[in-house]
Amino acid sequence: MTSQPPGPGWWQATDGQWYPPEPVPGSAPQPSGTVPPQPSGTVPPRSVGFSGPRSRRSRRLYSLAAALVVVLVGALIYVVTRPGGAASGPAVGPAAGPGSQVASGPDVLPDPSIALADDVVVVRGGGGKTVKAVGSDGRSMVLDGSVAGVDTLAAGKVLLLTGITAATVTSVTKQGSDVKVGLAPAALPDVVKNANLKWADQAADPSTGVLMSSPDAPQTTDSVAPTDSVAPTDSVVPTETAHPTGSVASTDTAAPTDSVAPTDGVAPATGALTGADTPDGVGPSIANIVKGPGLLAGAIHSSSGPQAQGTVAGVGYSLSWIPSLDGSQEFKLSLRSAALSGSLDADIHLDALVGSGAAVVSNGRVTNFVDSFKALSGTADFKAQVTAPSNTATARTPKFVVVPAHVLIPFPIGGMPFSINLRFTFSIVLSIALAGDTIGGQVHISYSGDAGFQMSNGALTLTGSRTQNSPNPLSSAQGGRLGPVGMVVTDEIPKLGFGFYFGWIGSGVFLSNGFAAAEFIAGGSPVPCRQMQNAYVLAGGIEANFLKLKKDLVRQAIVTKTWNNSAPDDPSCSGS
Repeated sequence: MTSQPPGPGWWQATDGQWYPPEPVPGSAPQPSGTVPPQPSGTVPPRSVGFSGPRSRRSRRLYSLAAALVVVLVGALIYVVTRPGGAASGPAVGPAAGPGSQVASGPDVLPDPSIALADDVVVVRGGGGKTVKAVGSDGRSMVLDGSVAGVDTLAAGKVLLLTGITAATVTSVTKQGSDVKVGLAPAALPDVVKNANLKWADQAADPSTGVLMSSPDAPQTTDSVAPTDSVAPTDSVVPTETAHPTGSVASTDTAAPTDSVAPTDGVAPATGALTGADTPDGVGPSIANIVKGPGLLAGAIHSSSGPQAQGTVAGVGYSLSWIPSLDGSQEFKLSLRSAALSGSLDADIHLDALVGSGAAVVSNGRVTNFVDSFKALSGTADFKAQVTAPSNTATARTPKFVVVPAHVLIPFPIGGMPFSINLRFTFSIVLSIALAGDTIGGQVHISYSGDAGFQMSNGALTLTGSRTQNSPNPLSSAQGGRLGPVGMVVTDEIPKLGFGFYFGWIGSGVFLSNGFAAAEFIAGGSPVPCRQMQNAYVLAGGIEANFLKLKKDLVRQAIVTKTWNNSAPDDPSCSGS
């Protein structure tokens, strides 16, 4: 070892060896003298604080490495926080659909104390990776055929996909190395033979949820046609003489039995927004009396959250979902009209969901079930503005159209893949007499309190202490011109299900936030009238016989609140 460099530009490392100068990038290699022998298999170590060409190159390397670290950290943050990432935060991408990431909770097996039913096949969900695609009708999925247990699936078996869902298998089709599985709802006793499940103050985490879109899903289902949802029993539009009759009636079921009923295409029949039992107990019947062009098409609505849009039952819809870090959620449902120029919009705020409950299953029979949310609270704002493009523009949607998009949030209990399912339905009836006539207004409703279920001795009952309020919306009412105009909008926003859900199949108990707004405006004899009636109903029931009770509770109201506002203060307008 020598203390003098062999030539100009040579540098000395910490091993005491001298190394030749670095060539300038882009220049021809420089001849060098004899290089001192280096230890075999070693890389010359750098000395700290050296100067000259090597230090400049090292500074460049350090800068490049630092930039690379920043890029890699940024990419890691994106992967971790994007929907479906390792530690998924609130979904901010497009709505989930065929081939996209599904909502998934922890990929863990059921607790050893839970005895599963004999036909259950357990397949690891892999944080959603096992599901390669979701059917556009929301009733099938394509599974990775290499995952253990997938090859044993068959029609009639019950699939328990860890962290994701449990469902009955209706068909199995090979697709190369993968397997397409048709699905149907599974009841709790189909999945569990014996178990004692308990959960207390468990918060739903929207950051693990997904907005799923199923464009080919059915437009309506029996399970969402409420017998107690708010809707009119006759009509809400004034007669030819502009004398609206009746008033909002508060009942324990608030079941719709009819709809806005224009007669002869111009003069609506009498009636008001009321709540009456439906005789058959199956659901509302809306008289087939409103005819006209297809209602609503072409929805466009922007927001900072995931969004699904399309057309259902001739209605163009846009549904946006905005989850927050505090567990609350915002939903924006926007409907747009081509046949009727205008828009219908609903903005819904739902506070954080915190649930408690217990379920006992013994020998394939549910013997006890308690489930409640201690603060099922929020606000609903509805806004409408519609103009008739031609004379006698009347239209209505089918009853309780289901928006083919929903939010699914994992809610695991004891390793069982339960979830919270938030769905949306609507019905709209419009009657506008003459071209250019308009109708519009705004309604605000707030609601709060606990709500839930208790089951004992085979009977399921609903519980909850509720508070709801709605300011007088008459100041926002606007419209009219030449003839009477009327509109009724009925929504379930949202219908909250708890159980086993995936895509468009599901089995569980549910709570439904139902809203209705009815407005009519008429000038003429003896006084010009404006009337707005709105209502809120919290109802509950069972989907797909989730608990397999001998006597099912299909649907029942927990609380109903209605408001009736009219102007001027005249008996002919208030119906008194």
